Amino acid sequence: MSISLGHRTTRRVASMIIAAILIGLCAASASSTALAQPQILSAPLHIIRAGSGHAGRRVPVRAAPPASLTALAAFQPTTITVTYNGFSPEAQAAFAYAVSIWAQQISSPVPIQVNANWTALGPGVLGSAGPSYMMRDFLGAPVAGFWYPIALANKLSGADQAPTSPDISANFNSTFGSWYFGTDGITPFSQYDFVSVVLHELGHGIGVSGTASVDSLGSGSLGYSGYPSIYDRYTTDSAGTPLLNYANPSAALGAVLRANPLYFTGSNARTANGSANVRLYAPAAWAGGSSYAHLDETFNGTANALMTFSISNGESIHDPGDVVRGILQDLGWTTVNLVPTSTPTRTPTSTPTRTLTSTPTRTPTSTLTRTPTLTTTWFPTGMATSTPTRTSTSTPTRTVTTTPTAIPVISLKTWRVWFPLVVQR
Repeated sequence: MSISLGHRTTRRVASMIIAAILIGLCAASASSTALAQPQILSAPLHIIRAGSGHAGRRVPVRAAPPASLTALAAFQPTTITVTYNGFSPEAQAAFAYAVSIWAQQISSPVPIQVNANWTALGPGVLGSAGPSYMMRDFLGAPVAGFWYPIALANKLSGADQAPTSPDISANFNSTFGSWYFGTDGITPFSQYDFVSVVLHELGHGIGVSGTASVDSLGSGSLGYSGYPSIYDRYTTDSAGTPLLNYANPSAALGAVLRANPLYFTGSNARTANGSANVRLYAPAAWAGGSSYAHLDETFNGTANALMTFSISNGESIHDPGDVVRGILQDLGWTTVNLVPTSTPTRTPTSTPTRTLTSTPTRTPTSTLTRTPTLTTTWFPTGMATSTPTRTSTSTPTRTVTTTPTAIPVISLKTWRVWFPLVVQR
């Protein structure tokens, strides 16, 4: 009898152990599944400032790839839809022209939605923009545990991950009195090229935008909610140590983020930069909205100046540049590499005296009052040269659909990521 009870007790203990193991395995599986679930969050903006270092310089737009090349590379240009809030017809036309350029530079099966606001941004700030959201661990993400701009996440997954929200949020200074809204790239010396600024800010929106920050005590950090962005993955200090290897947050990381130089080391960006690491803007004093998310000032005066932190008067840059295209490729975009249609021309001018403005203030997009709204959709069949036709309705919202044809050669020059763009006088 006692032996029988012993066997029963043993069987009960064994059953309990097996049940505990199964429960643990199920819990671990559930935890693993939870960790792999897609996550989404809102992202900050970057700005571009007005400067004076390369006044009058122009970089022409590049021609679209031949049809044979497009077919060979299976390149699918992008449809970009813009909702305009408060823009004048001439400002909207210049904005739409910049959109038509980007639509031929990157490929995505999912349309990109842009919400653009014409609003006061503060003294010297020309524009600000960035991804409306960042997403990680979505289906199709090339690397787990990294935030991707929502437009890029949509492209990589082949589906709109946030269909009811814009992919890019952008603001442009309605109180700045020296805008040039022409699309010919011949910006008067006393004005700032709006097309170039829009190109710059949209570049932030699609991915030229890191997550670094330095607080008032000098402590640096990378990432959101404990995860870095795909842009952060390729950044290093001057010795080649990945910034992700630093304690996060830490004073050491804060120091290196202000210790010029920093580099972007993706293979495509390096190839476009003559096999050299791409130097990033890292001034000794942390400049929120400008530091880390722009190319270094050494790129000013070159064909890759679009994503530097400021733009000069009389300057125009209507081509993203091969280095920026390389960065976008490293992040996960499919881009087209183009050959310049002509040698960039320079217009010699005298350099007027300028006084730097103070750090720009940011106006949260959630508090903006917007009137009226206009939407333009660019389809990837070419570039528009004619004025878009508008279909008016009884509501304040208008939808403008334009089928692009061909892009004329144009020039331009400086701007920055969804950080405020500031003018230096």
